[in-house]
Amino acid sequence: PNSRQGRYMKFTKVSEVLENEEIIKKYILEAIDNEKAGKKADLSQFDKVSMPEELVAWLEQDPVLRDAFYALTPGRQRGYLIYFSGAKQSATRISRIEKCIPDILNGKGLHDRY
Repeated sequence: PNSRQGRYMKFTKVSEVLENEEIIKKYILEAIDNEKAGKKADLSQFDKVSMPEELVAWLEQDPVLRDAFYALTPGRQRGYLIYFSGAKQSATRISRIEKCIPDILNGKGLHDRY
């Protein structure tokens, strides 16, 4: 639900590709036609992710963290916001923020693996 555009297919076996060959071809041809027609997806609905109060307070208290957070790419910022906002309780949101501070300070996104 938080993906901006699903543009990939995942296969784990060659047999899966062979079984779905016609569907795969159909999707590829449709994507080519959409590209040629200049069709664009409306992504504006995904740009509106609210910032949890706990993060706002934390960023106000810690200018180094604030600068590091806003230095992240918009996609990385969005990933953190979705993760933090997904918690129902304030204590959980605070715990998630605390856990992610070192990665934010190092310029890493939530799912970066390096």
